[in-house]
Amino acid sequence: MKKVYLASGWFNLAQKEMMDEIYHVLETLEGLQEITLFAPFYDGIVLDPKNDPDWKSKMAGVWNLDINELSSSDLVVASTQDHDVGTIFECGYASAKRIPILCYNSNPELGLNLMLSQEARGFIKSPEQLTMALESFLDCSDVQNWKFNEFGGLPI
Repeated sequence: MKKVYLASGWFNLAQKEMMDEIYHVLETLEGLQEITLFAPFYDGIVLDPKNDPDWKSKMAGVWNLDINELSSSDLVVASTQDHDVGTIFECGYASAKRIPILCYNSNPELGLNLMLSQEARGFIKSPEQLTMALESFLDCSDVQNWKFNEFGGLPI
C-alpha cells in the first residue's frame, strides 16, 4: 500500500478550506484501504504559540515526526494555496528524496513557483481530478516516471 503525505498550510481560511478538501479525498481512500495517509494537521503535532507556553520545546518533535513521515512517503500531495512556505519546503525535501509531488490548487491562475512547476509530476484543481490522479498513481508500476498532466499556468 502506498503512503501519501499531505503538505498544506492551514494559516488562513483559504488554506484551511483547501487542505480540508484534499484531506476528505485522501481520507476516503485511506478508509477504502487504498493508501496510508499522513496529514500533519490531523495526524501530527500542531503548535499553538498563543496558548502553549512550551511550544518552543516541542518544535524538534514536530520536525522529527513530519520529516520521518515525509521521508517514508511514496507521494506528496501539496496544496499550493497562497504559496505556504512550509509546504514549499516539504516539496523541496520530497524532490531531494525523489518522492513524486502532485500539486493541488483550485486557483491555478494565481501561478506556481517556477521550481515547483518544473518538479511536480501533476497539477490538479478539484477533488475529482485528485481522485483520478491518485488512481493513476496507484495503478502505475513505475512511480519514478509517473506523470498526471503538465503545468498550464504561469510560473511566479
